[in-house]
Amino acid sequence: MRRFNVSPNDIEDSIATLRGSEAHHLRDVLRLKAGARITLFDGTGTTYEGKIDRLDATSVTVKIDRTNREDDSRPKLHLGQALIAGKKIDLVVQKATELGITSLTPFTSAFCSTREPSTNKLERWQRIALESCKQCNRPSPPEIRQLTSIIECFEGATRYDLKIIFWEETADMTLKDIESRIRQAPPSSLFYIVGPEGGLTDEEVASAKEHGFLSVTLGRQILRAETASIAAGAILQYFLGNLD
Repeated sequence: MRRFNVSPNDIEDSIATLRGSEAHHLRDVLRLKAGARITLFDGTGTTYEGKIDRLDATSVTVKIDRTNREDDSRPKLHLGQALIAGKKIDLVVQKATELGITSLTPFTSAFCSTREPSTNKLERWQRIALESCKQCNRPSPPEIRQLTSIIECFEGATRYDLKIIFWEETADMTLKDIESRIRQAPPSSLFYIVGPEGGLTDEEVASAKEHGFLSVTLGRQILRAETASIAAGAILQYFLGNLD
């Protein structure tokens, strides 16, 4: 079934109302008719199934006959992503959503080569996450947090059970070490950081360690920043059991 995003405020009893771009896409692009079954998600972890009841010029009404709530008990994976050039971070947002990552925190660091994003860019990332939810059957998008500095990222990480910073120059720990640690003491939350195209400074990594981060290598091959974020996210989700 086709999936659409609906605001929780537009659901009352067993009736949901699609408006704006979602109603336009259903009616004018997909040309769905009354009686067609669709799936809705409200961004809070709840999905709904039902039939299109009525279509008009500005909205679509759906009669809901089934409601499902996401199991929220799995370990949560959070990503701290340095700003990277062009549309590379768009790709990271899209794939992080597909991989089930809970939140994405963009940050600036010493070797970031791109300027700070505008409010429009942050809204764009939120839209990308919502669109990805439709495609990957995810009931709620990741939280796209406000831009911060790498030091503020470290300071705000006390809430997480396990904290990792990936650094191409480290010899401290490998992914096998992290897997072993997770198997021995499964965390309920894990926060991992990936730097920009220019990498991280020695001082930034030292500060991360002071804040309780483990410095981990992704292997001998040097990965592009966006590749590292996606590859590490998939591997860590597997370690956490979230791909079972």
